[in-house]
Amino acid sequence: MSLTKAEILGAPRRTLKVLTPEWPKGKDGKEACIYVRSLSGAERERTTKDDDETDKEYLSRLIAMLISNEQGDPIFTVEDGPAILEGPDFVPIDRAIDMGLTFNARTEDAKKVLAGNSEATLSDGSGSE
Repeated sequence: MSLTKAEILGAPRRTLKVLTPEWPKGKDGKEACIYVRSLSGAERERTTKDDDETDKEYLSRLIAMLISNEQGDPIFTVEDGPAILEGPDFVPIDRAIDMGLTFNARTEDAKKVLAGNSEATLSDGSGSE
């Protein structure tokens, strides 16, 4: 069945769960996680570093664009970036950025998989493939 324009434009953002075992478990005892979200076309174009942009500015922008709640709503702003970069264990954030870029086909490996030029598959981030 072909989708209508309204259905396509109204489709919800997809999200991908990223496990964060480095961080404490939640109050419910479940393993900690964060989510990354699918990006719009305009956002996807902003996933490459600008020539005049510092690494901190670039990472802050990626964090704000990619990391979301389970519903796909961003949980950080660009202004939160410096505190995140200097605050918690950065390994889970770095993993989320990497997985978010792969999830949105913004890495070379992901582009090859989508083009059918590789036997590799995209991971769902659960740690259990």
